[in-house]
Amino acid sequence: MTSSSERGPAVDGESASPEVHLGATARTERCDRGLAVDELEGSLLGEGEVCVDVLERLATIHADVGSAIVHVVQQAAPARVQPIPAAEIARYGNHAVIIVTPSRALKRLHGVQLVPIGEGRALISLAPSVSISAFELQVRDALEREDVQPREREVLEAIAGILRRGRASRGLTFEARTIIVLASKTWPLATPA
Repeated sequence: MTSSSERGPAVDGESASPEVHLGATARTERCDRGLAVDELEGSLLGEGEVCVDVLERLATIHADVGSAIVHVVQQAAPARVQPIPAAEIARYGNHAVIIVTPSRALKRLHGVQLVPIGEGRALISLAPSVSISAFELQVRDALEREDVQPREREVLEAIAGILRRGRASRGLTFEARTIIVLASKTWPLATPA
């Protein structure tokens, strides 16, 4: 294998580590190494060539090698410095939505659907038969239950606080909005061309 010292020093503005070219062909020799972000450089055989076993391991993570590399890098990324709030307001224009950390206590509420939006967060979707005031009442009733876990209680209290402050504010009104939810017995749905 070619080591970084055999490749020579980096030229000004250039990294000492080689670039991984996803379209490159791999040699048939094996490196017999585990996959870790800091080992990707060590797995390179030459300009744009990656060990076959590394490619095979990436293929077990995702069919697309590029997506697999992104996944590995994201897994190795440092954890968030700030804790994720149990519930928060996300503004867009002069509107806002409540974003929550999903919890079983919230999912158990009648007519409530949590719509995942990534990074362990979700939007709250209410069935047409559930008003915002009925939802708030359900949240308050759930807070009175003794079997609610501490993190679930934190989510429910944060939602109740947001709704209470919104009701008390003279400059805010609540508006129920409809989101489009596709339901299918077979997934993924075929997308029209």
